[in-house]
Amino acid sequence: MNDELHIASFIVQARPDALAAVRAAVHGLPQAEIAACEGGKAIVLIEAPDSRSVMAAIDALRAVAGVLTVNLVYHHADASEWLAQETSHEHPA
Repeated sequence: MNDELHIASFIVQARPDALAAVRAAVHGLPQAEIAACEGGKAIVLIEAPDSRSVMAAIDALRAVAGVLTVNLVYHHADASEWLAQETSHEHPA
């Protein structure tokens, strides 16, 4: 089994008064951050070792009082070694 890295994003919709609790919950998740937040919506990014951890993060956010929905927007998995490789920013002519 390869050592994988899962990258995911989701949109959290919550009552505006619950956003402090959402921020605290995201802060408590390993390798998670809020990329943007406006009104009652937050875009959450996470890196995790497996899809089970991604789903656990979604479940943890759904459990926050005042959260209305958590929708997975993007999920990508690859070998950690491959994702750690440097890429060239040069464009072919």
